[in-house]
Amino acid sequence: MLRAQREKRGERERERERKRRKGRRERGRRDRQRDMKEGEGRERWGRERGGARERREREENINLSICYWLKESERGEGGGGKIEKEDEKKSERKSKREDEKKGKRKKRERGRDKVRGQKEGKRERKEKRERERRVVEQKQGEGERGLEKEKKKRGKKTERKERTYRVEGGAKRDKDCCHTPRTRTAWEAEASIMSVEDPFFVVKGEVQKALSRARGLFERWEELLEDGTQVSRDELDWSTNELRNCLRAIDWDLEDLSETISIVESNPGKFRLGDNELQERRDFVERTRKSVQEMKEQLSSPSAVAQAEKKNRQALISSGERSTGLEAHLVSANSRYIQEQQEQQQLIMQEQDEQLELVSGSIRVLKDMSGRIGDELDDQAVMLEDFGDEMDQTSSRMDSVLKKLEKVSHMTSSRRQWCAIGVLVAIMIVVLILFFAL
Repeated sequence: MLRAQREKRGERERERERKRRKGRRERGRRDRQRDMKEGEGRERWGRERGGARERREREENINLSICYWLKESERGEGGGGKIEKEDEKKSERKSKREDEKKGKRKKRERGRDKVRGQKEGKRERKEKRERERRVVEQKQGEGERGLEKEKKKRGKKTERKERTYRVEGGAKRDKDCCHTPRTRTAWEAEASIMSVEDPFFVVKGEVQKALSRARGLFERWEELLEDGTQVSRDELDWSTNELRNCLRAIDWDLEDLSETISIVESNPGKFRLGDNELQERRDFVERTRKSVQEMKEQLSSPSAVAQAEKKNRQALISSGERSTGLEAHLVSANSRYIQEQQEQQQLIMQEQDEQLELVSGSIRVLKDMSGRIGDELDDQAVMLEDFGDEMDQTSSRMDSVLKKLEKVSHMTSSRRQWCAIGVLVAIMIVVLILFFAL
């Protein structure tokens, strides 16, 4: 039924398209006929009205000349005050329009200059802020280096603790993480068999690594918030941000683990997992999510926020007290840096002097070689001149020989050759007759 409706609709559309084409052809034919008729009518009308147009143009020219003559006569007779006033008004209006144009042009130029000045001001302010930021970063870096040196001198070594968290058997946390403890080899064997099809183990390893790192960062964060410890604001902010990012990544990985568990539950025959194994996986996800939630709650607790603000205030106060020592350290560091740069420049200048000496020696060698080459070229020029003289003499001799050959060729013409042959034959006949007669 739908196909029949589509066919009927297509037939109706094709019929309408044929009618449109036919109508367009008819309209085009009528337009061409009308244009032909109009063209013939225009030609006939032009032939008929050509003389009238010429007469009208002649009359207009005469009227213009009469008006011009009347104006000139009025001016000459003293009655041209009105015309002069009109001309003055026209000139005033023209000058006013020009002044307005100039004013608008100047206004546009002032606007452009203002915009250009604003852009330049913004660029300068941006460059200034960039320079200030670089100076602050440089000072912060130098201050941190100075604090690290002071800590090393005092014997206070602060290192971030990264503890490895193992879920496999043999550790104390295995009892908390798994109901049925297994050895490491058993876990590895099972993972090697099942990781081919089950993506749980891949994501689980990543979650374990991230959780161990998060716990290390959390312990370091707690140490920084303890009373009596001197910390910098940057270190505290860095630890807090890293811990939050790590916890966020663990949440995403836990979502992936939940998806893998749902995939395995949807097709248990493919992965060959029992209910105990699935329950262990769910427990692992829940325990990990619970530990992450506890760390998040401690991070966002009011006491932790107040302690962090207190540490920031202490860091600001201690930075003000250390500013004098840091300035002296900065001055000494700058002087050492300048001295090192000067020594490096002197070494570079010495190397450049040695290279210039080598270049001058090579230039002298090239000069000697060029002198020798010039002498050889002079000798070869003399030899070429001698060779040219010999060639001239040889060419003159060749000309004389060629002339002699031409003379011989003229002497050995065909008629003379036959005459000589006949004489020789006669002499031979006479000799033979004499020989036989004797």
